[in-house]
Amino acid sequence: MRLSSLPANLEPLEALCCYLNVQKVSLSPEDPVPPTMDVPVVREGTRMPTHLFVLSDGSSSGLTSPYVLAPVPADLFAQKFRSEAIPPVRPDSPSPIPRNEPSSSKQIITLPVIPLTVPHAPSIPLLLLYALGLPPHMTGMATHLLPLEAIEEFPSAAAMSQAMARVCDESELRRYVAFNQGLWKNILALGPKDTQVIELVQTAWNVTAEARRMKRL
Repeated sequence: MRLSSLPANLEPLEALCCYLNVQKVSLSPEDPVPPTMDVPVVREGTRMPTHLFVLSDGSSSGLTSPYVLAPVPADLFAQKFRSEAIPPVRPDSPSPIPRNEPSSSKQIITLPVIPLTVPHAPSIPLLLLYALGLPPHMTGMATHLLPLEAIEEFPSAAAMSQAMARVCDESELRRYVAFNQGLWKNILALGPKDTQVIELVQTAWNVTAEARRMKRL
């Protein structure tokens, strides 16, 4: 599969893994977070992860919620984010490289694990995907933030909010509110440098908040 032709309905975490040439992995919240994890390699590519974020949700109010495991290349993260979540490494430190599993033709890569508590873990893969600049264009991001009917009213924020309030029932709108508010808080916490990403998410959150007000939620 060419990365330029990823399915449009691919979930952000799946797309992030595809762009970084690895498979998704999971970790039970009941298990201790290990210092490293072996991640299956889909193919060796020019862009491979160097670390694995094990993300926990700071808004869970003490409830146990599943970890979100997101691969990330340290060099690109340092270029694209102001956050120092990934500790700096020495220039001569070797990067993780894929290797064959014992008694198998499959490849794995052993990645250092970075536990990280964020305001809203479920939206981090989407933020990483676009703030790292992995897709060739930004158009796909908006479809995760707003219904199509609202996107079609761009650039009128008022019309976008009206469309969103009209087409979303209460439960759907609450899901958009939780996701977009959480994503905006993640932006404030991690400091992505891409102004297009910041402006898009800010617009989506403002539109969502106004639609919520119209629905009187």
